Amino acid sequence: MLLTDATCYESFIRFPTDVKLLRESVDWIYQKLKFIVKSLKIRMPRTKYDKQHRRYHGYCKKRKRKKSETRVLKRSLLHLLDKLIGLLEETIDANVHRLSPFQPLFHKRLSVIKKVLHQQTIPFQGGEVKGIIVSIDKDYIRPIVRGKENKRVEFGAKVNTIQVDGIHFIEHMSFDAFHEGIRIPQCIDSQQILLRQRVTHLAADRIYATNYNRKYCSDPKER
Repeated sequence: MLLTDATCYESFIRFPTDVKLLRESVDWIYQKLKFIVKSLKIRMPRTKYDKQHRRYHGYCKKRKRKKSETRVLKRSLLHLLDKLIGLLEETIDANVHRLSPFQPLFHKRLSVIKKVLHQQTIPFQGGEVKGIIVSIDKDYIRPIVRGKENKRVEFGAKVNTIQVDGIHFIEHMSFDAFHEGIRIPQCIDSQQILLRQRVTHLAADRIYATNYNRKYCSDPKER
């Protein structure tokens, strides 16, 4: 008998919101800019970081937040993040011979934050974001819609498993969402190769009960 189901192995990240993500990006860029300026012993460029810092903390203290307030704060953080990225790149380009080579992690994090800036700008232009980033530390994680009452969205790796005598084997794993209902043929092949026995019975959720899967399981020629 083949038992199969899909689940999500959650990653340990704080619940993501657009405001939190933009705030973390702004803080990281600002601290790097501050460190570089201090090491070069030059004047710190003028920004509105302190103003947005106070504004963000005032926003966090509110128990109820209007959508208009969230939208205005997001737009302000986007503008500040764009400006800080520009100042950071200008400072590095102007003093490239005086600075030590940066670690690969620095360039990777900077590229992730640039992508966050691009993705968060798209909704204001009326577009739709695909492959949205929810954490600048773990940029490979995507939201997985599960449809449960207590947790409608989870963040981590989605896996399709097969169960044999209470032991689960991972048949497919991806950090991007996928439709597990189309993986019945792969599950059957995996179990038959693993146990070297033909699958005669199958148990799964209703999402697996497609016309193709019914035909595949009932017709021996298909297998």
